[in-house]
Amino acid sequence: MKKSRWINSLVAAFAIVFFVGCSKSPSDTVEAWHEALCNQKVDEANKYSTTRVQALNGIIAAGIKENGNNKDVKDFKSWEVVKEEINGNKAVVTIKYNTGKTDTIDLVKEDGEWKVDVQK
Repeated sequence: MKKSRWINSLVAAFAIVFFVGCSKSPSDTVEAWHEALCNQKVDEANKYSTTRVQALNGIIAAGIKENGNNKDVKDFKSWEVVKEEINGNKAVVTIKYNTGKTDTIDLVKEDGEWKVDVQK
């Protein structure tokens, strides 16, 4: 009986570590999405996107590939997260490019995971 409780406790601890460790913050999601786009990995970017954004990912990645040496594309690749706001199942991540320009990226939580979204 003690062995059974110990095994159940071990399984529960593993599940908590696994699921907490796998959950990404909105900022983590934006970073993974952005990196995938910069590397033209559309399928990877789609994992971090709502259906509405998935339709745009291919266009964005193609533009990066075609204009890779363009100054605007180089600036697009260099940025940092400066703010993250979470309000229930919605979040806004503010990023700042090396040019000083800032953008906000909207996210929604779908099935427990943050996804990059565009507001209607």
